Amino acid sequence: MTVDPSILEIPLAINLAAVFVGALVGTLRAGEEEHVDLVGMFTLAAVMGFGGGLVRDLLLGNLPPAAFRDPSYLVAAGIAAIIGAVALVYLRKVERALWALDSLAIGLFACVGANAALIAGLSMLPAILIGTCASVGAGRPSSAAMWRRRASRCSL
Repeated sequence: MTVDPSILEIPLAINLAAVFVGALVGTLRAGEEEHVDLVGMFTLAAVMGFGGGLVRDLLLGNLPPAAFRDPSYLVAAGIAAIIGAVALVYLRKVERALWALDSLAIGLFACVGANAALIAGLSMLPAILIGTCASVGAGRPSSAAMWRRRASRCSL
């Protein structure tokens, strides 16, 4: 079933805000590791910023995903990564506030994903599942990336 991408469009400001906050938190996570360089920091910021929207768009067949159609998503993640890298020491002091914002972004991805699924004509249960997948779409890949890095240093 192909879905008309125009009905799945979420207001750009909402998506960019979620991408920015997710990328800022991703930069903080990358800053926790001693051996992460700027490329790694930007990569983790992009994974956390784009994750929820990519999962939602892929599950709904909204291809290519919005993050790939509009360069403003990459700009938002890049600005967040630069701010995070420059102000990492200060951001650690307000880390609790950033985690609260990240929680809001996760909830936002869940609501937007479920809403997009309902607009696409899916019933309630699949919409809830898509919202759930969209909400964890950023956290799981970034956690896996950080775990793999740590696991590579372990000796058995």
